Amino acid sequence: MTHETGTTGAIPGASGVADTPGTPGTETAAGVESLPVAGESSRPGSAAAGVTAVIAAPVVAEKISEDRQKTTEAEDAGDTEKDTETETEPEEDRETEESDEETDEETDQKDLAEATAPGFAMTYGANMEQVDTPSTIGWTLQIENTGNTPLTGMNINNRVPESFPDPEGDADPAGVLDVGETWTFTGEFSVTQEMIDGNGVDADNRIDGNGYIDSAVTVAFAETDPQTAKASVQVIQNPDFTVTQIADSAVVDAPKTIIYTIAIENTGNLSLNDVQITAPLLEDLDGPEGDMKNPGILDVGEIWMYTGTYAATQEVIDGAGVNTYNIINNSGSIDSTVLVGFAETDVPQTAFAAVPTKLSITGDIFEKKYRHLHAFVSAKRSYTTNLYRTDNNTESCWATFITPGVWATYPSEMKRSAEIVTANASPGGLAIEP
Repeated sequence: MTHETGTTGAIPGASGVADTPGTPGTETAAGVESLPVAGESSRPGSAAAGVTAVIAAPVVAEKISEDRQKTTEAEDAGDTEKDTETETEPEEDRETEESDEETDEETDQKDLAEATAPGFAMTYGANMEQVDTPSTIGWTLQIENTGNTPLTGMNINNRVPESFPDPEGDADPAGVLDVGETWTFTGEFSVTQEMIDGNGVDADNRIDGNGYIDSAVTVAFAETDPQTAKASVQVIQNPDFTVTQIADSAVVDAPKTIIYTIAIENTGNLSLNDVQITAPLLEDLDGPEGDMKNPGILDVGEIWMYTGTYAATQEVIDGAGVNTYNIINNSGSIDSTVLVGFAETDVPQTAFAAVPTKLSITGDIFEKKYRHLHAFVSAKRSYTTNLYRTDNNTESCWATFITPGVWATYPSEMKRSAEIVTANASPGGLAIEP
């Protein structure tokens, strides 16, 4: 016989059964509530039902505990992932931040470069276009700040001119070329005779023969690349000289030695070298005197003197003179021609000197003055083999001729023309027969 209690001892919460509302419970160590069996206090037979409830509770509690453990593990795993993510996020963030910082720095530098644009412009020139004598060339250099930032640490490099003094236009602060400011430098360069003779120098002040005095100036600032400005002055060469020749005798009427003096002067702007002098008529040509500065070089403005001699003989006087090659030519003068040349000149120059000879009387009585009309009378005796041969006179004889006359010249002259023979037997003359 089964003893039934008035109420069945069901376990609250078992098998998913919800707890009876309003029934108090007690929390155990396993975390499962152990509820009292209904009617436990009035019915002694309810103990078996209570035991059943006690045995069944741990199974449910274990299940709940496993579920909660799984949940806790899952939550712990999630927290671990979150922690890992939290730990890795700062490193990635730092890399991103560093990249952003680098980009910002590059941008700043680019913006700074675009905002800062240093620059300058130069003009350069000389105070003359040509030079032909030793002189001083003035050079002017202007530097303008055309950028948008002040320029410092200027450096000038040049050889022609020798140097540039401090600039004009350098306002405060000194030594800083402010934006829009212009500095003006002036320098001087001395051109020597050697440079003109050498036909110019290069920018390093070396003779190069290119026909110019060249100058180059390089300027740089701490904030800029260097710039170079150039200017030139043309060298004009004009080699030239003069030659003169004079004799110490105004006329020669008797044998004597004539002394000729030759003067050569450098009238150009070049020193003259390798003189060549030819004087066919002269003997014992000596010189030069006056070669003082550079031996063997006829310097600009210098004068050299040469001397030579010529012995005029009676034969030359009787022959009424000689040409420059000492050939008797009846010209009435002793003629001397000198030929002079230098390495720097293309065409030689000549100098001429003539010393008149005083004619000897050869049957003439003749005035030796410059006139248009000259009266004369000639006497001549000659032998003939029958000058006036007739049938009644066939013998030879001597004849004397007296010839008066007048010689007219234009322009006035004192020398007898070679074509006029005053002693003749022409009509108008008087023949005297002994």
